[in-house]
Amino acid sequence: MNYEDYIKAETPTFHVFTDEEIELGNLPEEVKEEKKDNRDAKKAERLAARQDKVAKEDTSKWDPKDPSAAFYGEREINRSQCDPEIRFTKKFTDVKDITPIMSGQKIIVRGRLHNTRGKGGISFIVLRQQFATI
Repeated sequence: MNYEDYIKAETPTFHVFTDEEIELGNLPEEVKEEKKDNRDAKKAERLAARQDKVAKEDTSKWDPKDPSAAFYGEREINRSQCDPEIRFTKKFTDVKDITPIMSGQKIIVRGRLHNTRGKGGISFIVLRQQFATI
């Protein structure tokens, strides 16, 4: 089947996809209107759905005595909104550089959670940075 026969048989609808065609103004009127309205409408629908979901969340399922109950649910994005001068003054210690001599000192470590264990009333946390753990 050649291209012209296919077009006659299927009668497809054409849409503009390139920026050049948009700049040239080759858009059909319905596509121009759809593009602007659909974006705003879809954005408003997503926002309304997200707000409904948060409003419908049942907080009664959490233990009222739980001290961390306020931290459950959706959180805002952490964008490091503190003062950059203060942020860059923090000195991070590499996990591989920690020695017994540092015992009792306060240090800041950057790593990921490697393992956790609970033993009795105590919890143990193992932090990992590259190949070193503590």
